Amino acid sequence: MERRKVTYKLYPSSAVAERLTAWTRLHCELYNAALQERIDAHRKAGKSISYFDQQNVLPEIKAARPEYVELGSHALQQTLRKLDLSFQAFFRRVKAGQTPGFPRFKAAARFSGFAYPDPAGWKLLQHGSRGGTLRIGSGKEAMMIRLRGKHRFGDGAAPNDLTISRKNGEWFASITLRVLQRTAFSGGRVHVVFDVQSLSIARPGVQETWTCKVSEARVLLSHDGTRLEFEMRKLVPKPAGHQSREKISCCARSAAAPEYPPNSDSIPSAQCRQTPRRPSG
Repeated sequence: MERRKVTYKLYPSSAVAERLTAWTRLHCELYNAALQERIDAHRKAGKSISYFDQQNVLPEIKAARPEYVELGSHALQQTLRKLDLSFQAFFRRVKAGQTPGFPRFKAAARFSGFAYPDPAGWKLLQHGSRGGTLRIGSGKEAMMIRLRGKHRFGDGAAPNDLTISRKNGEWFASITLRVLQRTAFSGGRVHVVFDVQSLSIARPGVQETWTCKVSEARVLLSHDGTRLEFEMRKLVPKPAGHQSREKISCCARSAAAPEYPPNSDSIPSAQCRQTPRRPSG
């Protein structure tokens, strides 16, 4: 299966936004405390602390600081893993002879956010094609956050991980989805999108040329080439501050099943114009 990332903009209420800020502050505090522990262990005892050493201390931290319990074990582990990846990058640059940048302490106001490495602790609820809800946590204390948009991978896409980030005072959710791997086309319909200026259809004795001023055209071709369906769209002036589109649907068949686009009377002349002419010679 392939993985695709989708980013949604979140619209939390004021109470939920304050809670997200508090959670981000706690993750930042954990990150800085883990960094300080590694620095002190190296300076005072010449000892290196690994990610697993710090992960095993999380139950003691949650027992001493109950506010960390609702954040979830997997999210806390991901914050420690984020610090461990920074150290791995630092030592990799040192080994390669490059100029390394030692991991730095983070300010709570500039801490990017937190993440869930698996589907545990959150759930994406889509509502139609215009938006949905992101649930973080479980039970009565769960946060319900409204989001806008819908991914294009269908109902078969399974969520893999979640990253909550804050940028310029706004909140975003980046979700990685597991989708089916794409296969080669083996029949049925193929979708082709291109810009078109005119369409010519020839039949015995007459050649019809359809000239259309359109912004885009969507073409559907069957695998055997016997049928051609096309839909043309034209931008029209904005009515009352809103941009709308007029659609023109036409259909053409091959000689095996002759069927031609409708005549010019059925299509507004401002959008399509039929120009029949006899072939030369």
